[in-house]
Amino acid sequence: MKHEDFMDYVKYKVKEMENNNGNSININDVYVVWSCKTLQNSKCLASSRNLEKSAGYYEFTLNGDKEEIYINRYMKESNTCIKTSEIDFDGITQDFAGYIKGIKIFDKSIYYSMDFLMEKLEEKFGAVKSLFVKDLVSAIETLYLKYEDFSFAQLEHDFESCIEEANSFRDLVFKYCDSDWKIEWLNQRISGGKYE
Repeated sequence: MKHEDFMDYVKYKVKEMENNNGNSININDVYVVWSCKTLQNSKCLASSRNLEKSAGYYEFTLNGDKEEIYINRYMKESNTCIKTSEIDFDGITQDFAGYIKGIKIFDKSIYYSMDFLMEKLEEKFGAVKSLFVKDLVSAIETLYLKYEDFSFAQLEHDFESCIEEANSFRDLVFKYCDSDWKIEWLNQRISGGKYE
């Protein structure tokens, strides 16, 4: 089905469904809020101008592979107005968020390990760049997700040993258990001078 044919069908079907729900509209009362076509698939959000009753909000999805259209109908339960000037953003919090060198870290354990490692790194090599912090956080997250028996204490111990053994920042080679592609990637970037 072509996207244009799909859109014509959407308008026809919204009109039909609204009229079956006790409303009296014509096809010109139907409007498309948003539509998208990707490869053989299409999606559309539509509703209608209706002064008699509350109109439904429709989501149509065309699965081009299966040649099927799925329809979801939503009804508005309420309409609440919130003035943005009245929002207290200081009161909006997550369970945890910490910053190191401007890099936001959402996991408390990763944050504390990073804080420990940053102290050791800067003690030995001086200030490090935020790109390095970002990449190191990403590597630790990968290890944390990869190993079932992951230990932050072991990571801190292993990485601290690596920091102590390095003569310069470029000589730094991180190791943890069997290591990982992400650690190797980080080590290559360090030795290649990416963080200088």
